Amino acid sequence: MTDNNTDRILPGFREWWLREGYTSRSADSYCSGIWRANKEFFEPTCRKDMFDELTTAIARGTAVDWLTALIGTIGAKAADTTDPAARKGLQDILCHLRKFIGYIAEAQDNAALPETAEYVRLPEPAPGVPDFNSYFMADSVVRNHAYFDHDTLVNDFSRRIRSLACESGSGNVFVPMRILDMLFAEATRSHRNLFRSMGIRTAVGRQFDFKRWYAAWVRRIVENVIFHTTKGDYRLSELEGLKIERSTRRVWVVDKKDRRTIPVLSEGPSGIAPMEADELRSIRLVPSERMEKMLDSLESALVIMRMLTDDIRKAVNAHTASDSGRPGTPGALYGWYCSQVDWNFIAPLLPHLCTELNYIAAATRLTAMSAAHNLKKH
Repeated sequence: MTDNNTDRILPGFREWWLREGYTSRSADSYCSGIWRANKEFFEPTCRKDMFDELTTAIARGTAVDWLTALIGTIGAKAADTTDPAARKGLQDILCHLRKFIGYIAEAQDNAALPETAEYVRLPEPAPGVPDFNSYFMADSVVRNHAYFDHDTLVNDFSRRIRSLACESGSGNVFVPMRILDMLFAEATRSHRNLFRSMGIRTAVGRQFDFKRWYAAWVRRIVENVIFHTTKGDYRLSELEGLKIERSTRRVWVVDKKDRRTIPVLSEGPSGIAPMEADELRSIRLVPSERMEKMLDSLESALVIMRMLTDDIRKAVNAHTASDSGRPGTPGALYGWYCSQVDWNFIAPLLPHLCTELNYIAAATRLTAMSAAHNLKKH
């Protein structure tokens, strides 16, 4: 291991955690948990140091996937551990890793972290970086199954939803989840005084916490994800966890009520069949209705979303034209838009945008399906 890589990544995570509103003591505890995950699991399994591999893996877009696979390995060990103290220690590491993945996901989404005291610039993708999923998914590693508890599933599915961007068939409504994520977070972090001066409060007179509201909105959609099983349909909210058998690729869920392990089914071209997956990312969230069609049906009610769509397109088109015609990556453009947005324009819209997002959540129905079936519903 090079101390340099550890010194570059963990302080960035610590600063990110502090900006999320947590204490220095909590940040130190989480950094310690990530260091333990590296020493006790990643290094023994992969014969490499996690921090030495992360910067290149982020640039290649593989870091989140193999960290999630690592969670599956640790989760399996925690699920099989009978000693309460040992299980608590493993669950703490899992909690720390879930938060760390949130930080790494931001870096991966942006392809590189901003060059500030809080972050570190990441290298360009380099050839020859191993796929660490294969280490964690191999039959010889620790257990013959990977186990993902309820919180891990919620966090993983939430990240997927937060990265989506969908558009109505008419083109009049654009729902870029990453922009919404950034706007709601920035509203709470930096513009409380503006909302106070405008008299923008909740129905009971409290200050809006838009970031918390948005996280709860995403979680509402995720908790309602449907899993078809041999015992009927289950919502994610009814599940304790999910298990992937490495040798057979079969998938099971564990229900909260009776702690039963139940085979999961998936809808394929030939009908319902047992779900097969190599890893968690092989399980797709498929909408029951095409998002374009759903947004078309709601378009008349999405007045604020249409206003935001127009503002985003106007700003981004002007920026692209002024930047030698180079479009840039969507993530870079989204970040640019949020960094220069007119908050006097945006602030009064956000409470009404929350109402419209509730319409979208109510109309959204997602089902867990195997990626192998390559469904064309979305």
